[in-house]
Amino acid sequence: MKRKYVKRTETIPDDIPSMADAVRWLAELGGHAGRPSSGRPGAVTIRRGLEFITPVAIAIKLLENEGKL
Repeated sequence: MKRKYVKRTETIPDDIPSMADAVRWLAELGGHAGRPSSGRPGAVTIRRGLEFITPVAIAIKLLENEGKL
């Protein structure tokens, strides 16, 4: 999901992201601006990010169960 919504100036590493990167990416998907003046992401923006990716995670799991992925 992050690769689809990547910023123009951002590079995404191929290895597993750190916990801090994963939380920041969830917050960005949830609407956090990511600017230094915005402060750290809060629970609401992280929750919105999780709600955004939950249907995708369910679809991937269903496809794996059916052997299509």
